[in-house]
Amino acid sequence: MDLFYHSLPGERKLRLHFHRFMLRVHEELTALQGQIDPLDIIADRFKTETDVLCFDEFFVTDITDAMLLGGLMKALFARGITLVATSNIPPDELYRNGLQRARFLPAIDAIKQHCDIMNVDAGCGR
Repeated sequence: MDLFYHSLPGERKLRLHFHRFMLRVHEELTALQGQIDPLDIIADRFKTETDVLCFDEFFVTDITDAMLLGGLMKALFARGITLVATSNIPPDELYRNGLQRARFLPAIDAIKQHCDIMNVDAGCGR
């Protein structure tokens, strides 16, 4: 991810650990209480900042994050933001056996529709 991020031209790129990204989303949601479509507002804010969003360690264990990600991913992709993420878990396995997982499936669908999924296993033979 370091090599990819640093080789991207321009300044309209943002790299965050996934946990830090979700903290930011939760903070913005708190500040936007009472607003209509707060996830759209958050996506607009990300778009003012970046065209490429890079996540390290994309994983979902929290039900609140799972519920937010479907709408947020859709909103980010609708604004033309490109997602590049590392994860030890393939998209179809994210939030496996989580509460209300069916409500997270739109996030998985959006990822699969808008991203190329690649296994970049180092092949260390472990």
